[in-house]
Amino acid sequence: MANQTSQIKNQISKIYFRTFGCKANQYDTELLRARLQSSGGLPVNEPAEADLCVVNSCSVTAMADKECRQFVRHLLRKNKKARIVVTGCYASHAAQELQRLSSRVEVYSNNEKDKLPACVGFEIKPDVFGLTRFSTRARAFVKIQDGCQAPCRYCIIPKVRRTFWNKPVEHACQEIESLVKEGHGEIVLTGIRLGLYQGTSLSGRGQVNLTGLLRKIIELPGHFRVRLSSLEITEVSARLVELMAASDKICRHLHIPLQSADDTVLQEMGRWYSFSDYAKKICLVQEKL
Repeated sequence: MANQTSQIKNQISKIYFRTFGCKANQYDTELLRARLQSSGGLPVNEPAEADLCVVNSCSVTAMADKECRQFVRHLLRKNKKARIVVTGCYASHAAQELQRLSSRVEVYSNNEKDKLPACVGFEIKPDVFGLTRFSTRARAFVKIQDGCQAPCRYCIIPKVRRTFWNKPVEHACQEIESLVKEGHGEIVLTGIRLGLYQGTSLSGRGQVNLTGLLRKIIELPGHFRVRLSSLEITEVSARLVELMAASDKICRHLHIPLQSADDTVLQEMGRWYSFSDYAKKICLVQEKL
């Protein structure tokens, strides 16, 4: 088995990456890039140059699915020899649709994404748990949470990212320190349900929620600021808002989705709050920030 893995690895050196979708997906791609590069892979900018093309797909809309299919067809035409690997949310719920495009298309679900490097023949170093550099951007994304089990009737995400995962507190802090040392002046915390973060300390001293993690992050050395990606309104606590107001290191910015201002529509959509609940919390945010 080891010899077979070594042979596959030797055949794959140049890797092309393409990401569709959210910040969490963009982070996943960067981590895949770092893990494969640490074992000898060489990222390339043009698919025609690659031995392996990795597509990290989105499936938040039917249009997102269509764009992924179109791009995979483009890769098949552009590069007649490369392995085409598709992972992500579309790959998780419609693997057969992708496989029908060509026998060259290999599909790995979100649950298989962590094992993907080994599946394509790379031996991964165990210490690559996070990023030290986020591509060439000044702003770096750090995924600290994954998984959603919300009852929303219109959304496919709870079906394709159902398993909850939280980055250990020490790993999150170490990753952010490394990124700051490499010159990233802004760190964006992201997740599928970021506000549900419950990170376990490696020392076994219990769990830390998002506000608790932020308290630890702002104590880290270096000149940087931290930004939060999308949060549900019910996950914006008074303590979180107060911490944001008190710290210059936390961007005073919140992205809080609202699907409708009509309570009947919200109920039919499977949302778990009323418009009045939303409005009251926004007033709190405006008052404190």
